[in-house]
Amino acid sequence: MRIVNNLPECLLALAPGVAFVVHGNDYDALEWPKDKHGQDLPGKPTYEDLLAQQSVTALQLAQSRKLTELERACRAEIVGGFESSVLGSAHRYDSAETDQLNLIGAAALGVDLQYRCTDVATGVKQHRLHTHAQIAQVLADGAAIKMTLLQTLAAKRAQVEAAESIEEIEEISW
Repeated sequence: MRIVNNLPECLLALAPGVAFVVHGNDYDALEWPKDKHGQDLPGKPTYEDLLAQQSVTALQLAQSRKLTELERACRAEIVGGFESSVLGSAHRYDSAETDQLNLIGAAALGVDLQYRCTDVATGVKQHRLHTHAQIAQVLADGAAIKMTLLQTLAAKRAQVEAAESIEEIEEISW
């Protein structure tokens, strides 16, 4: 028995458009299309071809999983809140998608207003008076943090895409 992990995916990559029947991952049980004399039609990948493709497929799968992991970690940080000292001491601002839109809207109003944040020192979350300039600065602080996170994600994405082994991919972390 000659096993090829992900045999169907490997065959699809090497022989697109060919109708074949696969029984598990056993190359010897592969049913390749036959001609009228019962001979395999041309183009049947060798076992060695499939093993090589298996490595590529495993690498691509590892890359895909790592990219998903990194994107989730980045998103969690983006929507996990951020700190700004615009009020004179550290305050934490929510940054879920709705919070980001609300902050943009508050800045666009161009007026002083009450805006909710958490005093990092006391843990008290409440609406506090912010001048228009302070709200604009909170928006800028949040945007700067978000851009830094997105740039980090882009750099890590490039590392994953350039990786030539699963081991290299596994070493990349958020």
